[in-house]
Amino acid sequence: MTASQYINIIKWSVFLNPNSDNEKLIKIILNNLGVAFPCGDSKEKIRKLETNSFLGWGKSNIDDAQNFANVGVAAICISESKVYIVWPDQETNDLIQSDEIKAMKSDLVKRTNELTDEEKETMRFFVYSYRRAFEG
Repeated sequence: MTASQYINIIKWSVFLNPNSDNEKLIKIILNNLGVAFPCGDSKEKIRKLETNSFLGWGKSNIDDAQNFANVGVAAICISESKVYIVWPDQETNDLIQSDEIKAMKSDLVKRTNELTDEEKETMRFFVYSYRRAFEG
């Protein structure tokens, strides 16, 4: 997947689900990106993701999370109170024709440089890698 496709999947997911609560919308976006995301409260999600064996997710750092997102690979940052999908840095070819959809951006997606200092300290970063799903 390219960064353009990644962005467009997020925008379409937000556009088509305007009344979804944040937790449901995160699951919808990640599902549309083709990756699983754990159920449970934030502590349970973090615990599952930190095992490095949950369906292709692995621990990351802030820089690698941004780098993965920049090339169209799912990356998230999560704390006990928030979850963000990492938004690519670079400008991309917008595949969407509708101005209404082009303008879409959710408060559930952020570039890592948009995180507050407190968020950078408290968030844990994870990236999805297809290869990890098959490692023993």
